[in-house]
Amino acid sequence: MRIEGNIVNLPGRGLIIGRFPRPVPLGSPVIDNRRKVVGKVISLLGPVDRPYAAIKVRKPSENLLSMMGREIYIEVE
Repeated sequence: MRIEGNIVNLPGRGLIIGRFPRPVPLGSPVIDNRRKVVGKVISLLGPVDRPYAAIKVRKPSENLLSMMGREIYIEVE
């Protein structure tokens, strides 16, 4: 099963914040629409029914500003 989310904030220091429609497992790899790994979930924030996830970016040198609003996904079994 795939959980869709969106990147909603770029706090810096190699982190992005994603919003998901339900809780996601910590440590889950986060992928983009090209099935490229963007990073992994390191913590959950906010309301339980629609959490924000702090995601440690795999390549911090990548232009994070270009990621704003991008759809992201987590594959769960």
